[in-house]
Amino acid sequence: MTGRSRAFATYAAGTLLFVLFFQLTVRSIGNAFPSTDTTLFDEKLGELSESAVPHDVIFVGSSRVYRHVHPATFDSVLAAHDIIVHSYNLGSPGTNAFETPSQIRTILERDREDRIRWVFVALEGLEWNMEEMNLASDRVSRYFDWRTFLRAARLLRANETLANEDRRRALLDRVPPLFRNMTAYARGGNWLREQIEPGRSHASPLLARHENGFQSLDTAYAYSEGTVRASLDERIETYERNREKRALRKRARGGRDSTEVSHQASVLRDLLREIEEIVRAHGAEVVYFERNFGSGAPDLEAMKQEGVIDHLISLEDPARYPVLHDESHRFDGGHYDEEGAKLLTRYLAEAFVPIARGKGGGL
Repeated sequence: MTGRSRAFATYAAGTLLFVLFFQLTVRSIGNAFPSTDTTLFDEKLGELSESAVPHDVIFVGSSRVYRHVHPATFDSVLAAHDIIVHSYNLGSPGTNAFETPSQIRTILERDREDRIRWVFVALEGLEWNMEEMNLASDRVSRYFDWRTFLRAARLLRANETLANEDRRRALLDRVPPLFRNMTAYARGGNWLREQIEPGRSHASPLLARHENGFQSLDTAYAYSEGTVRASLDERIETYERNREKRALRKRARGGRDSTEVSHQASVLRDLLREIEEIVRAHGAEVVYFERNFGSGAPDLEAMKQEGVIDHLISLEDPARYPVLHDESHRFDGGHYDEEGAKLLTRYLAEAFVPIARGKGGGL
C-alpha cells in the first residue's frame, strides 16, 4: 500500500468513525428527549392530499377519532338522508386537544382546491388536558408552534399548586441546559424566543392577552418540560389520591370546583377561537363533538350561546345513547370495539343531519 493509499484509508476510517459517533450521539439525544411521533398523521395527510376522491368532511382528534369514526358508515347514514359527503378520518393516537389548531392549519393549507367544507373536532380528553395534574403534557409543550406552547405555559402558570416558586425552581434545576437550547428537538430555546419576543409586533398582542404568563420564556419552557419529565408520575398519583375530594367539592359547589376551572374558560375560549378563525378563513365550518365533555361542558355550551362556536354535538346522554356509556362495547382504556365504534359514528352522523341541512339543504 502506498503512502497515498494509507492516507486515504486513514481518512476514510476517520470519516466512518465520525459518522458512527454522530449517529450514536443523535440517537442518544433523541432517546433522552424523544420527539413527537407524527408519522401516522403525516401519512394520512399525504393520502388525503393525493386522493382523487373529493373529501369534503374531515375528522380530527386522537385515538378516539382514529378508532371510533368510520367514514364509510358516516357517509352511508347521510346518504340515506339525501346528503352526499365524502369524509376522511385524520385521527392520530396521542393527539392532544391543544395541537388541534396547528393540525387543522396544516390540513387546510394542503386543501388547495377548497374541497373541505366541514371539520369535525373531537375535544376528547379536554377535562384531562386542562387538569392541574396534566397541564404540562409532553406533546402540548413541544408540538408544532409557539402558540401551542404559550397556551400550555399559561395553563401551568394559572395553577397555584404547580406555580409554587420553590417547586418551579426545583423543576428548573432538573432540566439540562442542553435541552432548553436544542431547537431541533424541543422547538424551544433561541427559536422560541425569536418567535415570541415581546418586542415583536406580531406577538405583543397575544402576550398582552396572556398577562399571567411566565416572566421568562426560558423558565416557562424548562418548567413545562421539567414538570413532565421529572414528576408526572408523582402528579398523577396525587391526582388520583385527591379525585374523591375534588368530586365532593364539585358537588358542594353545584357541580364545578371553581379552584380547578377558574382559568379553564378563558383558555378554552382562546383555543376555540383560534380553531374557528383558521377554519372560517378557509370557507369551512367546525363541528365539535364528544361522548363526554366532562367539566368543559358548561363552558362549551356558554360559548355556543355567545357565538364563539356554531355547532356542538354531545353524545353524553346515557338515556339516549346507552351503548356508549355502558361497558358492552368498551375495552382498552375507554375505546370501543368495532360494533361500538360504528354505533358511535351512526349517532354522530344522525346528529349532524340537521346541521348539514341548516346550511342550505345539504352539502
